[in-house]
Amino acid sequence: ITNANQVYNDNSADSSISANALLVLDNDAPVTSVNASGTTVYGQPVQFIWGPVEQTLFACGDLNRPDYVYYSKRGFPEAWPAVNTTPLDPHDKTINGFIYDGKSFVFGRNNLYALIPNVIEGRTWTPVLTPCGHGIVGPYAFCVGEYVWFCAEDGVYEWRGQGEAVLISNPIRPLFPYKSADGYRVNNVYSPIDFGSGIGDNKTIRMAYHNKEVHLFYKDTAGNQQHAVYSMDTQGWRFMPTNMFNFAYSDEAPQSPLLLGRINGDVYRVVSGDIEGLAVSAQFETGGHDQKIMTPGSGFG
Repeated sequence: ITNANQVYNDNSADSSISANALLVLDNDAPVTSVNASGTTVYGQPVQFIWGPVEQTLFACGDLNRPDYVYYSKRGFPEAWPAVNTTPLDPHDKTINGFIYDGKSFVFGRNNLYALIPNVIEGRTWTPVLTPCGHGIVGPYAFCVGEYVWFCAEDGVYEWRGQGEAVLISNPIRPLFPYKSADGYRVNNVYSPIDFGSGIGDNKTIRMAYHNKEVHLFYKDTAGNQQHAVYSMDTQGWRFMPTNMFNFAYSDEAPQSPLLLGRINGDVYRVVSGDIEGLAVSAQFETGGHDQKIMTPGSGFG
């Protein structure tokens, strides 16, 4: 009614009103949060969204409630009711989530949780602690392929959907300073990984999966950008000779191209040859050990 003085006659029959659909009042935009003073905050930004699983999207990274996971209505990705929340352990913090084997998971700072649907009491989701046994150091410090790979404070792990995660970074162990044990340089070339404040918010550590290889991007303690690659076939690591990239992307198809990105927005497709006309330098190391020839009377120097 545009005219405030206009009279509106409600002459609809009760029978016709009752036949209409009920007005839906909980189709909130993502997400409805609560701040420290207890005030409801509508449209609170979240940092990470993943899915769908069972026609449901999931989100985390609410600065007001860092231990909460949010989820949409089933079949309605734009509708996020205020009650569609589930907290993790209050001593943990949600970092990011993903889909693996058709299931929804969320990484905390200290652990990995599976989100299990409850279809008896309604479409709700409950976080259940997995036996993985580790969390991640940053929101991009993981990738998903045949398995799940992630970076923790003490190394890179592989998790196959059950049991405890397996450490796969022993060949590059010196790069992982952990608690009081400082890392050290390898061959005077590679410095330890810079983990920042160590509260799960390191965004310089990123991982990507491509054709049976796991790519680990990080900044070291000397401020250099580094790029290490783990091969599933050989279970060994190698370092890329060109440290100009800080993230990668690959489709799930077996023969998909690997795209490498720089912080300035440039994107490269990996093919053989040079980079922008410049030759690629590399350092090669054999698998042998240096030996000393001992002469009589020389002792063990």
